[in-house]
Amino acid sequence: AVHSAVGVGILAVAGQVNSVGSLFHGTLSIAAAPVMSELHERGAMEPMKRLYQATSKWSFTLNLPLFLVVVLFPVPILSVFGPSFVAGSAALVILACSNLISAATGLGSVIITMTGHTSLNLVNSVIAAGLSIGLSILLIPPWGVLGATVAALTTSASVSILILVQIFVLYRILPYNRGFLKPILAGLAAAMLALGVDRLMPLESGFVRAIIASAVLLVTYASLLLLLGLSQEDRMVLDRVTERIMAASPRRNATSRAPEEVEEDPFASLE
Repeated sequence: AVHSAVGVGILAVAGQVNSVGSLFHGTLSIAAAPVMSELHERGAMEPMKRLYQATSKWSFTLNLPLFLVVVLFPVPILSVFGPSFVAGSAALVILACSNLISAATGLGSVIITMTGHTSLNLVNSVIAAGLSIGLSILLIPPWGVLGATVAALTTSASVSILILVQIFVLYRILPYNRGFLKPILAGLAAAMLALGVDRLMPLESGFVRAIIASAVLLVTYASLLLLLGLSQEDRMVLDRVTERIMAASPRRNATSRAPEEVEEDPFASLE
């Protein structure tokens, strides 16, 4: 089992890395929740499906490069904390997989809540708690922090799939469309280029190589997404996310708009 100090380091690093992805996901949830509720009340299922797919795609798109950085360079990331922490690289990768699965399944829990099925979220929470506790009791004693991360991955994947099934049964919609191919292709190409840069750089420091290769990955990923093109729904989601982030900034709050100014909803044209 990995030493407890290593486990604390892994969880700390994973928390910092995943906080960015959580920010994206949370912003999308806040932006889309009231629109989901309104579309459901109107019975506008096709716009609700398009919004579900657009927000799910961007939750996945914004989290994928963080996932790739962690998966490609777990050892350099953990080596910052000392050589002994490198032993936890597998656990760090498992945590990254867990978070990507949550991002890839979109805003399912938001749809369930905003369409009046809050009891399902309660059931899902109870199932998640039961799985997490049971798997932790089973896996942590023999595997330590690795067992804890396997338990987290299994719980996340199981509940995410359950939510997908619930939404499909309720509304016959899924969060996936052909638009998901763009971030997947961009991610694969960016990851291959980053690995090539990492292998070819004549630097002894693995951490420095990882930093440079990660920068190459992020720039390549963003550039390829732009080259592949953004759909109307993509621009709406990005506009809404940018708007929410700007609204939360201290400078924006200090110079807030007049009360009579009405904010236009970028998602409105989905209807």
